[in-house]
Amino acid sequence: MAIYTFPQAVPVWPAMQGSVVSLMHVPMPIIVSVPQMAPRAHPPPPPLVPALKDVNYVPLTRKVLTQAHSDLSERLYRSFRRQVRLVVHGGAVMVLHPSFSHCESTQDVDYIHRSFVSEYKVLGFPDAEQQL
Repeated sequence: MAIYTFPQAVPVWPAMQGSVVSLMHVPMPIIVSVPQMAPRAHPPPPPLVPALKDVNYVPLTRKVLTQAHSDLSERLYRSFRRQVRLVVHGGAVMVLHPSFSHCESTQDVDYIHRSFVSEYKVLGFPDAEQQL
């Protein structure tokens, strides 16, 4: 893309006539090349759900884990129309088990993903991993 502009006047030195030099102003175009820019893309809309951080800094207490378990159970039942078995291990078990009262919170919930996927493929859910 090029932009053409015409300034007011550009001085031109004519041939000298005697000892007097006269200036003539002749409009001359100035050509300026401007790189073409790609059309501006609109920024993506903000996510409806906040993005998850890599590390959880919210302590998962017995109360929070119980609420999360209840909510997850309802959601999974709506997706699979049956009871879903997830094998949980690690800190969440320590927090929820009555024998381990010294452990008040954890940062995550660990479960065995492969057992879930293989069990539900056998039950006729080939896309169970995506549904989870």
